[in-house]
Amino acid sequence: MTENRKSSPRSRKDVVSVRVATASLHEPGRRNALIEDHIRTPKARSAIPKQSSTFNKLVVRLAIDPTVKSVEYVDSLPLRGDRVDIRMLVAERDDGKYAYDLVDERLARDLDLEGLVLLALEENFIKLVEIDRTQVNQQPELSNCLRIWQNRNYSVADSTRSAIEEALCAHGPLPIKKLGQIVGIASPFRATCALIWQGVLAIDISQPLDRDALVARTADFPDQSVQLAAHARV
Repeated sequence: MTENRKSSPRSRKDVVSVRVATASLHEPGRRNALIEDHIRTPKARSAIPKQSSTFNKLVVRLAIDPTVKSVEYVDSLPLRGDRVDIRMLVAERDDGKYAYDLVDERLARDLDLEGLVLLALEENFIKLVEIDRTQVNQQPELSNCLRIWQNRNYSVADSTRSAIEEALCAHGPLPIKKLGQIVGIASPFRATCALIWQGVLAIDISQPLDRDALVARTADFPDQSVQLAAHARV
C-alpha cells in the first residue's frame, strides 16, 4: 500500500470541507449542533475533552492510526501512594502504552517535577513520546485525517460493512473507487472514511486520500502505516 502516484488537484469544495473540519476541532467553547466540547472516538472509553488545536488534531490522528488499539487522556498517574500530574494523551499499541508529550504546549516543569513524571510513566509501564506542533501538522497526513474526521458520522449499513469486508478479504487492498464498484455503493469514499474512523478499515495516510487511494481491512494492514514522526524514550 505504498503505491506512488500524483495527487489529484483538490476542488474548492474539498478545501472548504477541510476548513470546516478543522474549525470544529478548534473551538471547544462554542456550542451548537455541529461543535462539541469533547472528541468522541470508538478507541476511547470516554470522550476526550478538547484543548488546543494541536492537541485536538493529535487525538484525531491517534484515533485513525490502525496500530493504536485505544487512546485516552490521562490527568495523573499513581506513584508510590501519591499521584503525579502528566496531562497527556496515552495510546495503547501491541507493543505497549505511549504517552504523547506536546513539547510546544506542556506546562513548565522543573527538574524535580520532570523526574517525577518520568518515574510515574516508568512505574506504569508507559513510554514517553515527545512530539511538536510541526509533526502533528505534517502534510498530507493531517488533511487526510481531517477529511476522515469530517465523514465520521456517515451512516454505513451493517450489510454494506459486511460486503466491504468480504470484498477486501477476497481481493486484498483495493482502490476506494474499485471497492465501491464491487460492493455497489453510491458513496464509497464517505463510507470508507466512516469505517476508517470506526477502526474497521485502514489506509496509508501518507499517500493522497482520493478515490484511487488503497484501502484494506485494519486486521490486514501493515504496522508502518500511520507512524507519527516522534522520538520515543524507551
